[in-house]
Amino acid sequence: MAGARWGGGRPSRSSGLPSRRIRKVGKQKTILVVDDEETIRTIVEQGLSLFGYRVLKASSGEEALRIYRERGKEIDLVFLDLIMPGMSGLRCFEELREMDPEVKVIVMSGYPIEEEVLAKATGSITKPFGVKELLEAIRQARPDLSD
Repeated sequence: MAGARWGGGRPSRSSGLPSRRIRKVGKQKTILVVDDEETIRTIVEQGLSLFGYRVLKASSGEEALRIYRERGKEIDLVFLDLIMPGMSGLRCFEELREMDPEVKVIVMSGYPIEEEVLAKATGSITKPFGVKELLEAIRQARPDLSD
């Protein structure tokens, strides 16, 4: 598994999360997480939910497009894995932009990301990552979602 580092449950010193009271910075904003690895989707969901974000999950580019078609107006940000079987993350990204030129997408990959993709994306995050890195990526890409 390309390694996100936080396994859920109660926050601990090793998770990079505070073990005391967690500030709900997400204000119930909605984030769509697209990754073919269930473990990654679950870790991202658990981590971001702790901070007050609502998380929708898609296991493929096709599923992400369906969800965005149905619920795009409520989705504030998309975390999109670029390397997936079937429809690639890059193709999904292009189709999301065709549907909504203003879509905010943070691309995820364990491999170097092409400059052309980075130029079109709202942000990027390199695998492996932890919840701390997810929150920082949100803060940099959409400061309005993490006040």
